[in-house]
Amino acid sequence: MMTSGTLASPASPGTWSAAAGWGVLASPQGATTVRLAPWTQAVMPALSVAAEPLGARFDAEASGRLEMGPFGRGTAGEARAALTRTFASGFDVTADGAVARTRDLLDVDHATVSADGDATRWGASTLGGSRWLQGEWRGRGWRSQATPGETRSLDGGGRAFLEHSGAGALFLGAHVRRMERDRAALLRAGTVALGVQRDVTPGLGVTLGLGGIQERIGPGREAPRPSATLELASPRGGPGRATEFRVRIARELGTEFEAELARHAGRATASARASSTVDIEGSDAASPAVIQRAVLAIRDTLAAATVFGIEASLARNRPYRGMPLVQVAAARVGVWVERRVQPWLSGRAGWDLLQRRGTDAEAAPGFRRSRFEIQLRANAR
Repeated sequence: MMTSGTLASPASPGTWSAAAGWGVLASPQGATTVRLAPWTQAVMPALSVAAEPLGARFDAEASGRLEMGPFGRGTAGEARAALTRTFASGFDVTADGAVARTRDLLDVDHATVSADGDATRWGASTLGGSRWLQGEWRGRGWRSQATPGETRSLDGGGRAFLEHSGAGALFLGAHVRRMERDRAALLRAGTVALGVQRDVTPGLGVTLGLGGIQERIGPGREAPRPSATLELASPRGGPGRATEFRVRIARELGTEFEAELARHAGRATASARASSTVDIEGSDAASPAVIQRAVLAIRDTLAAATVFGIEASLARNRPYRGMPLVQVAAARVGVWVERRVQPWLSGRAGWDLLQRRGTDAEAAPGFRRSRFEIQLRANAR
């Protein structure tokens, strides 16, 4: 039990876990040979806690790993935290952050542009809103020990609602985006728009915004141009809602879109995501790029406390406004099954495959790598 003199209510019991994993990494070394290397992972005690200080909800979890394998011996780990607070005036604030260090590209989400797996990634976001005002900020960053320098992607915005009625809402919004390397701005963009929100059916909401955007690439400045956004979305997490979806199309930095679809059926969940956005990511990125992705994931809880999951994805980058870029494309697939043997003990087996190809074999070498692993995890409260 964690307590403190500043807590308005006691913290919930913390949970901790420890695990060990064993597997084999397979990496082709040519047309006919494949290198097989043993891999061992020891998960040092992972801790998660929850508390309610001063009327806020706080959750945090952290874990570390000691890995020994074909990429040498070293440490990895991740930490996450989230804070939610509702004020008496009806203003809600949510903040979260995460940092992770990985040693293998099989553990990196953004394998399209990051050439080295030994990288540190971080992300943070803040969201606040009331009936008349809304604001948000998000940031992400990457740093690698193999590639000097750091890249960051930052964006924030807000809305002021001019009118609320049963038919919908009218708002004035602003949005700022910044992408940088070693704290030097590579791209800056600011958008101002007048928008409207409306529920066209009980399960479908529409948001439309029209305005203008001012973009700066390096020291140069583009002429202002029109911008437009259209978003269709269903309510999230509604009782008995089997299908959730969201589609957003924006004409700002070129044509960008995001699409999400999730389907729940009993104990099974299937989801699909696709996007094409202008961003900078990966510690070796020299400039912003058009990042395109598609992901399909399925998860099902079978009998006898057994959970099965599969995820497949495709990703690639494309030049944005003629900026220098090493183009790469990646295909990933992962399959895993986890079974709880005892209330305090579970086992997991999985297979991951990553294949990447680049237009520049020296700057972004292509490869195919797979990993087979078995893991045992013990939990306690």
